[in-house]
Amino acid sequence: MKKIIFAAVLLIFAFSAEAQLKWSDHSVHTLAKGRKEIGLFAPLKYGLKDSLELSVHPVFFFVIPHITVKKYWKSVGSWELGSTHGFAYPNLLYKLISRRGTGGILPENAKIPQLFKFNNSVSLGKSLNQHLDLTFTAGLDLTIALGEGSFPEIEFPIVYPRTYSHNQLITPYLGAHLSGELTGKLQYAYDGTAFFFVRENKGLNLENNLRLQWNASNKLAFRVGLVHSYGTYPFGKMGRLYPYFDVLFGF
Repeated sequence: MKKIIFAAVLLIFAFSAEAQLKWSDHSVHTLAKGRKEIGLFAPLKYGLKDSLELSVHPVFFFVIPHITVKKYWKSVGSWELGSTHGFAYPNLLYKLISRRGTGGILPENAKIPQLFKFNNSVSLGKSLNQHLDLTFTAGLDLTIALGEGSFPEIEFPIVYPRTYSHNQLITPYLGAHLSGELTGKLQYAYDGTAFFFVRENKGLNLENNLRLQWNASNKLAFRVGLVHSYGTYPFGKMGRLYPYFDVLFGF
């Protein structure tokens, strides 16, 4: 066991000697052409071009087919312009969770129409210095439902604002992203997002995500963080705090 731990430490420090590349984040910047990243829980991201990034989760894709494209457009004065465009088909997931017993989140008689979810957002970012990148985002979830349906909303923190449009057509949102270096290898990032429930069950959900990432190298990084979600649900207001971690691999 000691030999395994010692070998792992040596491997991390060997990777650390490499020149550092910028890992993917929620700024307007995209991955370098040809670079790929994936985490234990994070999706696979691929730099199609220096200004175009593709994202898909290889495991969840077979449960909820989806794809996201991130595009860096151009500089606008001292700011930079980017956008993201995503598509998801959640029906397979709804069928899995419409059941009795374990895994049953929706009733087994839930009637799910054909759902096609589109997400589009535009971002403006600015690098003030190596310790602070600032990005503002405005976006919209739009879900087109074909056929008749009757199914309840999923009233779970984090999930509810991202599935609200499945029942209510649209979910506008605004976001802010802050990130930078604490040391040469240790980075911080903060994302704040406000989801606006503008149709039935009107209200607001505020989500705050704070995380630290240690970049051992271009090929290995470790991430820990906290997510706090507070908002208005059909049954009232509720807030929850969740820790999380991930191990990221780049190649």
